[in-house]
Amino acid sequence: MGKIWRKIRRCYWQVWPFCLRPGEIWYSLKCNVWHRYTTVKPRTMPWNSWVDKVDLVPHVLFEMLCSFWEDEVLKGRTDFIESGHTIKIDGKDVNVYHVWENAYEWWNNVYLKEIDRTSEEWYAFHKLHNKSSFNPIPGTELSRWDSEYDSEENEKECSRLLKEARSRQTKLEEELIEHMVNIVKTHRSMWT
Repeated sequence: MGKIWRKIRRCYWQVWPFCLRPGEIWYSLKCNVWHRYTTVKPRTMPWNSWVDKVDLVPHVLFEMLCSFWEDEVLKGRTDFIESGHTIKIDGKDVNVYHVWENAYEWWNNVYLKEIDRTSEEWYAFHKLHNKSSFNPIPGTELSRWDSEYDSEENEKECSRLLKEARSRQTKLEEELIEHMVNIVKTHRSMWT
């Protein structure tokens, strides 16, 4: 009986494809249904709606950082401060813990709170004092967006508010890119 059992085991290990073994099938099912390790769903994005890639990329990157920070670093699975885990960024030795902490705090306490507020004041003023419409361009099949304000001073005020909103948004975008670059530079340290 032992000889037959050895032949069956040998056949199983040599012939049967690894991906079709019961343990692997169960593991694949678990990973694809319950624990979707390779799927990143940003908590900060609206569900079931279209999102441009330009908006999706930062949310996915920071979702990966936030989940790593919350699940691995804060729970103390690896002590990045005590281990002195440093890398070179722009010629300086930097502890990855401080890079991640700075990016995590900035994302949750500055960016997510400010990005939607950058144009709220302009939009409210514009909506109140502007009459806009699409009008056909004579002799073509095209239309143009015509915007008409109720007074010239309101048009100037709206223009000023728009300029301020764009300035705040540009500043946030520059900071966003800086943090994203630092996260990408430290991504090799996100092991547990």
